[in-house]
Amino acid sequence: MSNERGPAGTGPDEEKRGTNPFENEELQPEHRDTGAEHPSDHPGRDYDYVEATVVAEPGIEERQRHPSSGPSGPSEPRRPGSGSRQGPREESEAPVTAADTVVPGQIFLRDEPVEVNMGLAVTTLRVANVSDRPIQVGSHFHFAEVNPGLEFDRERSWGKRLNVLSGGAMRFEPGADEEVELVPFQGARIALGFRGECRGELDG
Repeated sequence: MSNERGPAGTGPDEEKRGTNPFENEELQPEHRDTGAEHPSDHPGRDYDYVEATVVAEPGIEERQRHPSSGPSGPSEPRRPGSGSRQGPREESEAPVTAADTVVPGQIFLRDEPVEVNMGLAVTTLRVANVSDRPIQVGSHFHFAEVNPGLEFDRERSWGKRLNVLSGGAMRFEPGADEEVELVPFQGARIALGFRGECRGELDG
């Protein structure tokens, strides 16, 4: 027996390697996707139509084993690489009127006014801005610790805040002298931060 090899590119293996692997049937996977093989894979199939298929028990048709709830709309083919299907969208035939239009972020208010801080004791103070610049105070700022440019009875304002809508504020222009309403803080009544005059419990 000779160990000599023949000329390169003349053997059967060389011929296989020289071909496109996607066109060579011997190199294809055994269970490859062959397209729509099931009747339900065909678009437009009427699901109310049932083939006369014999199942586990002789004489029982597919309709009897899996009764249909009625005719269905046409199906779309499976998406490549997915076993799921997506049916067609159903559009409403009812006309869209101006009354049906929904405005994103729209706020529906009651006809009667809403009372802010209902049931809380209200303290009225006279506040004067003796500084040369405007001072603004937020709704939940501990009023006893506001800017020193505002003159008022700070002892009566201890543990209280402005009686305004949450997130609101009051602005005091230079030379302003006006009355404000205060209400007590609720909850745990702990004041931290601000000007550092409390640093803990308001009632401690």
